[in-house]
Amino acid sequence: MPEPHFKGLEQYIRNATIKLYVNGLFTGTGFFISADGHVLTAYHCLGQQTEHIKLVTPFDGSVTAQLQTDKSPTEYDLAILKTSHQPSHYLPLARITREQLDKDNEVIAIGYPASHLPVNREAGSYKGYISRWRDDDRVELSDAVKGRGHSGGSVYHYASRRVVGVVTERYKEGVMVDSGLATRLDRLFEKWPELVDLNRETAQLWEQRLQALQRTDCKHPIVFAMLPPSEERAELWVALRQVFEEQWGCQVLTIQDRQYHDSTLGNLRAHLEQAAVFVAEVSEANPEVMFMLGAAQFALSQVPMVLLSRNPERLPPSLQGRGVVRYGGETTDWVTTLETQLSRIAPLQQVLTAPGREHFCSVTQLQGLVRLRLQENTWQRLQECYPTQEAWRLAHETRVAAVLGDQADLAGVVLKRVREGMP
Repeated sequence: MPEPHFKGLEQYIRNATIKLYVNGLFTGTGFFISADGHVLTAYHCLGQQTEHIKLVTPFDGSVTAQLQTDKSPTEYDLAILKTSHQPSHYLPLARITREQLDKDNEVIAIGYPASHLPVNREAGSYKGYISRWRDDDRVELSDAVKGRGHSGGSVYHYASRRVVGVVTERYKEGVMVDSGLATRLDRLFEKWPELVDLNRETAQLWEQRLQALQRTDCKHPIVFAMLPPSEERAELWVALRQVFEEQWGCQVLTIQDRQYHDSTLGNLRAHLEQAAVFVAEVSEANPEVMFMLGAAQFALSQVPMVLLSRNPERLPPSLQGRGVVRYGGETTDWVTTLETQLSRIAPLQQVLTAPGREHFCSVTQLQGLVRLRLQENTWQRLQECYPTQEAWRLAHETRVAAVLGDQADLAGVVLKRVREGMP
């Protein structure tokens, strides 16, 4: 089974991760483990006060939670909280064995270290490895435990595709840097037998999600764009596609282009998880755009965000510091205007020049290169089968012929013209 897209995988885990507040104070991290709102965290994050627990979720604001002592092996520093919230992101659990770790010990620990500081609002992702098996139901983590606030965070084991532990302790710097302990989950399954069936349901959905992440493992950057529909923005839209797709080899998608989920919110989240760049037109504060912008600011903290506006000076303080592009006025060359200003945004240029990235080849580009009459759905199939210039260079004529179907005799011509016409 191919590996899932790591960027999308990490983002999904981050979206299942919550901030834990007790009596109004930030105390640590937790994460959803079921569709009906169960949360797993470290018991010591609760202290002695278990009556006033609040969780801050990535998408849906804050919710209250109650400690379920009958399900929590507190003596092993694990706690189960229950909320009325129905999360769209939640993680499967698993027991881990010493033999599994001998084969592959790579993990990622996601949480909110140092989030008592205002500048650290989003969850952090820290790759490391399990360096030592212990006989006290814990394992030692190296390079993956960062500090205050990280306790209660998930430890995801890449090889088993499951969460196998909860961060419960950080070593002092004099002992070992960026290292600590995670509690394994054997005692949790023993304390709460019904978790086996609940976790089985979660795991089934998780496997489906991993398959979806494999399908979205794009080697070319995807630009998720939100522009309110209007005739006066038609030129802007054409110019945006010209710059990103035709000149820079990125794929531009809107929420209408792909339907990944039955609900609008679920579809939005799926788009955000695969985006390398987010672009939004914000001149008129369209409610739908503002909603998506808010979701993007929370979910895509590591992704370049570009704001298009006729009047950038009127943007609210909360949007200051983002990459802002002014458009409109008397210009008639929208493409040059956008390209010039977008080229000045350093985080965007880092995406465009990332090592190993490939260059998207759109249906429009294919049609211009091939110059043949093919059926409309054939163009789409060709683009999906060979989404980048690099993929076309590796294409085989027999496979192209299979995609062409009734027009298979044109495969050699199609392949020759595409390769000759590409940069």
